[in-house]
Amino acid sequence: MNGKGKLLPWQYNPGNLTLALVLDDYGLAYEVDLENCRTSAEVLDWIIQTSGKVWATHDVIAGLVLALDHLLDLQANHCSCGEERGPVNVRELLARRYDGAGRAEAGLRVRFYSNERGDELRSEHYISDSE
Repeated sequence: MNGKGKLLPWQYNPGNLTLALVLDDYGLAYEVDLENCRTSAEVLDWIIQTSGKVWATHDVIAGLVLALDHLLDLQANHCSCGEERGPVNVRELLARRYDGAGRAEAGLRVRFYSNERGDELRSEHYISDSE
């Protein structure tokens, strides 16, 4: 732990509306295109596709679910009480939720942290040197 909590393996890239995963052990980078998360079925498809990867640990999948929910507020916008609420305009949703002005500047990223119990998620904006 670094005082902020456990760093989750996913980062949000507002410039191209993706969740990016970099696994140094595998020299692997993987991206989830959030604009292809318009319906609950599309969100579930990304989760299931990712969970089938050799490198997809429990932390990777849990981090993906937490990050998707944090960004898209899934129950409010995609599926509530078992009913499909989409299709959602993800670009508009993210701009509305995260004050779209200036959020897509070059190099801006969002890291996610969970507390020790794993029941709370925090985010941190930072500027990355590599695009």
